[in-house]
Amino acid sequence: MRVLQLCHKPPFPPVDGGCVAMAAVTKGLLNQGTELFTFSIATPKHPFNLAYFPKEIQSKSLAYFIDTNIKLSDALSALVTNNSYNISRFYNANLSKELIALILKEKINLVHVDGLYAMPYAEDIKANTKAKIVLRSHNIEHHLWQQKAKNENNPIKKLYLKKLANQLKQFELKSFAMADGIISISRADSNFIQQNEIKTKLITIPVGIEKKEFKENASNTIYHIGAMDWQPNVAGLDWFLNKVWPLVLSKISDAELHLAGRNMQKENYAQYKNVKVYGEVNSAEDFAKNKGIMIIPVHEASGIRIKLAEAMMLSKAIVSTSIGASGIENLSNNEILLADDAESFANHLVNLINDNNLKNQLSKQAHNFALNYFEQEACSKKMIDFYKDILK
Repeated sequence: MRVLQLCHKPPFPPVDGGCVAMAAVTKGLLNQGTELFTFSIATPKHPFNLAYFPKEIQSKSLAYFIDTNIKLSDALSALVTNNSYNISRFYNANLSKELIALILKEKINLVHVDGLYAMPYAEDIKANTKAKIVLRSHNIEHHLWQQKAKNENNPIKKLYLKKLANQLKQFELKSFAMADGIISISRADSNFIQQNEIKTKLITIPVGIEKKEFKENASNTIYHIGAMDWQPNVAGLDWFLNKVWPLVLSKISDAELHLAGRNMQKENYAQYKNVKVYGEVNSAEDFAKNKGIMIIPVHEASGIRIKLAEAMMLSKAIVSTSIGASGIENLSNNEILLADDAESFANHLVNLINDNNLKNQLSKQAHNFALNYFEQEACSKKMIDFYKDILK
């Protein structure tokens, strides 16, 4: 089996949740002995640097640069033609030619399309090659834009966001139907696909996380890590700092909050007490290593929070909104504490800081859950078995 992983951004370095999920596929397939090639769309936001890729895949990894910066003329044109500008920004005819040439030259059997934004190339692949297409759906993308429209107060922007969400939904449903197989990241996403009467073969496989041993959780430091060019993270952290954090400090005056993430403007957080800002870090795992409690305060999202899966495998105690923990089956208050209002969220944090036994019990249960649900080798084996079924 010769597999091409087509990514709408380079999976390495794994600078955000999407990259982490794609990198997990790359590593998992390599560990299973798959004959793997990668083709990445490089963009101004996500440049390509081969040095970050695993050595065993560097000679089989290619990229093509596209300027995906928003252009007003193109956006207006997409509105008139009713095409999804979210998607069309990622299509380039010359890239498509190189992609087809690679598939034919290397006799690729199956193209693993990692995320919806690489699906504009599916029609060209089907028209010019015999390769099967498996779409790895990271979330139901148009749901995010529906949430943005719902939360927007400006009536003109609200109308525009609704239009973008509807265009994206049309493309998303078309992509599900066009693929030969779909690997969704959560059961909730699979249910949505089935409810829309998509007949494509479908399986749910969560993100694969490398196995880690359980470690006693001795730290009371609270932390948040997330790309701050993703609006749900910005809004969620703003809610936490202004609504939740003052409540925590009123009960534990020396509580500490550490923040990290790409495009984090340190000056925006100078006003908050006991908050340390790191900005972008080289390793999310190293950043989290000496910290004990992770927060996920997002109020709009879809799919699975990759950082939640990573934190569980790292034996962290976690407090999240219900949306932040959505997409994971059978998750309960035994593994993670949930709260959607500021007072409950703050109380969970105070209880964890004051009760080391509670914190360690929660961390242990979270780690056990991660071993059973996210372990990379098991996820990769399921993926390969699904590939084989598609290629029958």
